Amino acid sequence: MMKCRSGALALAIAMCVGVPVASAANGSTSMQTRDAVQQARVHPLGEAYQLGRPDLAGAYAGVKAYLDKDYTSAMKSFKRGARYGDKLSQLSIGLMYLNGEGVAQNAATAWAWLDLAAGHDNPGYVATRDQVWSQLDASQRQQAEAAREALADTYADAVTGPRLRNAMGYVRISLSTNAPTQPDRVAAATMTPVHAN
Repeated sequence: MMKCRSGALALAIAMCVGVPVASAANGSTSMQTRDAVQQARVHPLGEAYQLGRPDLAGAYAGVKAYLDKDYTSAMKSFKRGARYGDKLSQLSIGLMYLNGEGVAQNAATAWAWLDLAAGHDNPGYVATRDQVWSQLDASQRQQAEAAREALADTYADAVTGPRLRNAMGYVRISLSTNAPTQPDRVAAATMTPVHAN
């Protein structure tokens, strides 16, 4: 069975948030400098929550926890981001299952998450998914497809897209001066036509 090299997720995260990959990969910078660079590059993502992007907020918290080697918190945060369709979060969950970081190692479950992550045809995500698939035997492939089907109810694009738009709409409305304070009232307010008398 395939196992990603230790640090593959950290490298993927570094590439996504702009950490200089060459220096991170070959160790030419000190650990302290690399950590400072990572934190400086990851920090701006934290502002996403204030901008009404729970997908990016989950990814940010997951990346931060992962870099701190708090895999339990990272998984929880990545699942929050994945719930809103964040592909980096879905990829990260898949790689954590593949490597057994914070969860029991499970290549079939890893593939299911990687398949969700590859939903927007990011070439790197597709290649990772396909490489894991090629290493699965027939039984694992059946398990992987079943796991993917189970995850689709909560994490597929058809579900996460509307969920994200709802969350972003709630934040946009709540910033106005006469905003309702409860999400159900916001949904009702945004879907009910207003008629002038």
